[in-house]
Amino acid sequence: MSTVKTQIAQERVAAFLAETLGGPISKLAPLPGGESSQAFGFLANGHHYVIRVSGNSSSFEMDRYAYHHFSSAEIPIPEIVQTGNFDDTLHYAISRKLHGKLLDELSDEEHGKTLPSLIETMDSIHQIDVRSQGKYGNWDKNGEAHLDSWEQYVLSIKDSVPYGTDWTSLFETSSMEPALLDRVCGRIPEFVAYCPEDISLIHGDFGFDNVLADDGLVTAVLDWGGSKYGDFLYDVAWLIFGSDRYDADTFRRHYDSLDTPIPHFRERVFCYQSHIGLWITGFFAAPQQPKKFTRARDRLTCLLDTGP
Repeated sequence: MSTVKTQIAQERVAAFLAETLGGPISKLAPLPGGESSQAFGFLANGHHYVIRVSGNSSSFEMDRYAYHHFSSAEIPIPEIVQTGNFDDTLHYAISRKLHGKLLDELSDEEHGKTLPSLIETMDSIHQIDVRSQGKYGNWDKNGEAHLDSWEQYVLSIKDSVPYGTDWTSLFETSSMEPALLDRVCGRIPEFVAYCPEDISLIHGDFGFDNVLADDGLVTAVLDWGGSKYGDFLYDVAWLIFGSDRYDADTFRRHYDSLDTPIPHFRERVFCYQSHIGLWITGFFAAPQQPKKFTRARDRLTCLLDTGP
């Protein structure tokens, strides 16, 4: 169980919805996925919706921005219809429910059928022109980033720990090892030199439990809370690091088929996998998530051992 995922009794959510919407709801049921917010599907006024509850409202506001600025037939994003305070400490967002199964729930056969659509959807995200805003890194509810270079964002992993803690505290309270941080931060500067200062839209947590699919087609792209501006290969590295279903050659062949030269592909993907691996390992470092932590740490260690 995630140590950061909100845990709210279903009965409390039902009462909140009935009061907030001012009418009856039905078919309230918990939904899988998510490491921080808790989600439920429900039916109201003949329409299917999702309510998510979290201690952090910023990702909900980013989802709203993404819907209004990035949603299209090629990038289906659920509409956020209402947000607000769930109580004194928690926030909520209600969105329209799009159909489909989580990518993580697909069989190998279903996933293989969906892979071309997944890559096409990712390409569509990367082709959105966000260059005019001129900044890099994580963007906010207004679509604004604040760093002057992509290199600055990549190197900031040495100070960037999930959920506002710091590496020293994590070393003291978890199984996270200082040597792993030192090892990653020793390699990244070498490879960030290969990374271009391009500005593309990056989902930042693409695939897995943030994509819905049906009959071989992507039907929804969820949770834009990790989105950023920078090198589009970051999303490719995220997929490769996160699952054995993906490998670098698949994406190299795809870009070759588009006659799109990707300079230093291997070095860039290695750099971003190292960055991602360290972040994910830190995310799962809490003692209550030992299996996920161990898997992420082992994958990161293997990556560093084998190199680009």
